[in-house]
Amino acid sequence: MNVAVRRLLWGGVFILTFVAVYQLVMVIMTAQNTGVLEVSASSTSAWISISQDSRQAKVIGVGTARARVAPGNYLLAATDAGRQVVTVVSVGKKTVTNKYLNLSGSSGLASVDNIQFENMDALINSGITTTQINILRQDFYNFNHSAKTVSVIADSVAPGPHNPDVDTSFTMSFGVAVDSNSYSAVIKYSGADSVQLSLFDSRSNIQVYDSGSTAQAGN
Repeated sequence: MNVAVRRLLWGGVFILTFVAVYQLVMVIMTAQNTGVLEVSASSTSAWISISQDSRQAKVIGVGTARARVAPGNYLLAATDAGRQVVTVVSVGKKTVTNKYLNLSGSSGLASVDNIQFENMDALINSGITTTQINILRQDFYNFNHSAKTVSVIADSVAPGPHNPDVDTSFTMSFGVAVDSNSYSAVIKYSGADSVQLSLFDSRSNIQVYDSGSTAQAGN
């Protein structure tokens, strides 16, 4: 075997080794910077999809699904025979998050009108308008489409500090229960038809939702 052939062979071995090492490093980096989401639905024929704000929903499985995703909040949906269950799930880095979507209690496609809102008048009594309440209703629906009850903790409503010389907007904080889950809520509002909702997990204080700037509900 002449020198040229040996160099060619060693060059090929080097390239293959480099590619293998590079792929291994990429796999390790991906695993270190992502989380795994495992989803199952009560119906084996349900289409399971995942989406984020301003991104098109992607079908990831039928009946069950497993996906590796970047850390963040995702909207999960299971759809089957005209029934739909939608919920928000938070995926952390280097974690496995399991979610079960039960379609048996769903009578049809989700709607904000299917949610029972309680003690929202406590926010009105503290300065929020009816228009802003309607926007907040839609925000809570966007946070969890499958929620049955959203209950404001009336005695927790507290206005935030306000300096009219530097800020024309107002803030208000309160506790809220979405079904059996408790959250700390902060709203920022101005005028009569602008409001932004932020929700934080009551145990970890990690932000799980931010409605961003919103327009009047129905627009």
